Amino acid sequence: QCVDGRYRAEVVAKPVQEYAWDDGITHWIGVSANPTDFHGGAYTLIQVHAPNEPTGSTCDFAGNAFSLTPSLRGGEMYYELDVILNGGRSTGTGAGSNQTLNVWSEPMVENTWVDFVMGFTLSTQGKGYFYFFRNGQLVYSKTGVTNVNSKDSCGVVIPSGLRAHNGPHIGIYGPPCGSAAWET
Repeated sequence: QCVDGRYRAEVVAKPVQEYAWDDGITHWIGVSANPTDFHGGAYTLIQVHAPNEPTGSTCDFAGNAFSLTPSLRGGEMYYELDVILNGGRSTGTGAGSNQTLNVWSEPMVENTWVDFVMGFTLSTQGKGYFYFFRNGQLVYSKTGVTNVNSKDSCGVVIPSGLRAHNGPHIGIYGPPCGSAAWET
């Protein structure tokens, strides 16, 4: 479906599975992908989505804890993993736009299944961690991180009732409507 000028296909847990900050609980998410005829970037395959600010707010809560995305580099498709390692204040708009660093990537092989598993806890106090497995092998891990943005884009601390990421979102976001490879 073309939404806000980009294609979007998304699966979201219902009811929403929230991941509270600073609770010390380890959460696990897994997803398998088998890309076929994938010749352009998109925003994400899986993400632990940032909290949503109240409707009408002028201050943004943006900042996915992590995102696994497809990326086009030099004509070749890659998987890329972006993680917040040193969060704090939201710096912009859009869930994937804040303090995330690309920490892992590899070429995407079409018509080949690949399994990804992520284990994490979210922390505003440098006690967070993140483990990333590809086909059963640990390929990235980091402990002692502040992996959330606890202040909105106006610098205000996010209220206690909203201090949780709003769960896993799996899907394809993008490319711009009218520009997809299947449309040409």
